[in-house]
Amino acid sequence: MNFDSKATADEISALSTIVAPELAAEAIQISVVIPCLNEAKSIAFCIDKAFAAFRRLCISGEVVVSDNGSTDGSTEIAELHGARVVHAVSRGYGSALRRGIEEAKGQFIIVGDGDDSYDCGMRGTSSLLAIDSWVRSRPAPCHGIISTSEPPCSLQL
Repeated sequence: MNFDSKATADEISALSTIVAPELAAEAIQISVVIPCLNEAKSIAFCIDKAFAAFRRLCISGEVVVSDNGSTDGSTEIAELHGARVVHAVSRGYGSALRRGIEEAKGQFIIVGDGDDSYDCGMRGTSSLLAIDSWVRSRPAPCHGIISTSEPPCSLQL
């Protein structure tokens, strides 16, 4: 898959085909929340890495881009790459983060950034794998937040 903002229609269709049935068939296990303000140059790469990790680990997941007033086409790019975009009315990183978490549907939330400074693909994959194993072993629903900004990725329950 192409990891820039110029993905082909076939690549987007393939992504939707892989992700959509998982989301429809079962509850969303992981939400990757990405606060965003004018991240058009990098948001597609971040979203694509998160979806690739979901597919690689057979985890049902979503990417929620919480926009904070972007004017550079970030939201359109995010939607084109399969993310669900929500809008934070109040300005600021914290407001965008809070709005994204409120809108997330996953049992667990991974917080990433739209500039690729936190890796939702590589380091995030090890977190996803650990969480997936733990979630599957639990008899009751459980919830938590993961931050990819704190090495190693932290889990808050």
